[in-house]
Amino acid sequence: MSWHENGQGPEKAPPAHPTVHQPDGAANRTWDEEERRFLFDWERMVLAARFSSTTKLVAFTLRTFANPDGTRVRPGIARLAVLCELSYASVKRARQELVRVGLLELVRRGNRRKGHTDEYRLIIADDVIERLKWLSPSEIDAAADAITEARQAAEAERLRTARSKKDQGSQATPDEDQGSHPAPDEAAAPSIPDPPVPSDQGSADDRDASIRAHTRPGSGLTDDPPPTQVTTPQQRPHPDHLPAQPPDRTYAAAARQRAADRARAVAACALCDESGYIGPQLCDHDPGAADRARRGRAAVLAALARTKPPEVIPDAS
Repeated sequence: MSWHENGQGPEKAPPAHPTVHQPDGAANRTWDEEERRFLFDWERMVLAARFSSTTKLVAFTLRTFANPDGTRVRPGIARLAVLCELSYASVKRARQELVRVGLLELVRRGNRRKGHTDEYRLIIADDVIERLKWLSPSEIDAAADAITEARQAAEAERLRTARSKKDQGSQATPDEDQGSHPAPDEAAAPSIPDPPVPSDQGSADDRDASIRAHTRPGSGLTDDPPPTQVTTPQQRPHPDHLPAQPPDRTYAAAARQRAADRARAVAACALCDESGYIGPQLCDHDPGAADRARRGRAAVLAALARTKPPEVIPDAS
């Protein structure tokens, strides 16, 4: 019987679920072989389980933190959230599910004031098969074959469609029987001359008269008088008709940046909780802030004591 079964080992509490790890020929294996076999069985159990992709990602990330014997799994939820690129709540639910089915066991609670996180270890509980929904090797093979066949059928259908479109394109020829001769009605229709184009320079008589009068020749268009100090241009756009200005996103971007910075600071801080508080007070995520404040107050009090004026004793006479 290995120590995975009886729960004995350095600094370990009794297991919440009795663990099973005694394959055939276990007595003839060395200690290292036992540990490797246990981790191999644990990994295959997680792979075959009907977990969500989030739970499997968290499980294998926890596996990377474990010792060769599956002990001393001590990453915090915030660190797992950063490494897995998941939310704090998603990582917490995944870890709880691993504990519930009997693949993870809490050894001891951490101490938040000292910056210690909870410690877990990897286990395989006696009733893990009853607690866990998993795929047998034959079911895994059948599902993989079905995916392969569906992929091959889709690829064959795509090739048939492309070949059919190519054949249809080669059979289509331009219609050479129809010429570009005009229709009888169009040939018999009388031609209508285009209307004369008005000239900006006006008629010849207008030009002669303007030359004699030293005035600007008339045109077919009506122009507004030039603006003066009294009048204003008539075509000046009204402020309501100006093109819309793009919205100012500077404030929203700055707010999102501040929120992202605060979330990263809370995730990396070992002093505060997930909301960024230490008890009723907001955490500044600076472990040395309290010591610096205490030293500053002591320095101020010492300076005040040195500069305090001497006490005047009244004359008894």
